[in-house]
Amino acid sequence: MEVKINKEIRDFTESIFFGLSMRQFFFSVLAV
Repeated sequence: MEVKINKEIRDFTESIFFGLSMRQFFFSVLAV
């Protein structure tokens, strides 16, 4: 159970981090 929860949390944080990275990349491209 713990492992499953940890995996879900990791996937969630990874998706959030990836989303922010893509957004920053997108805005940096627009800035140029």
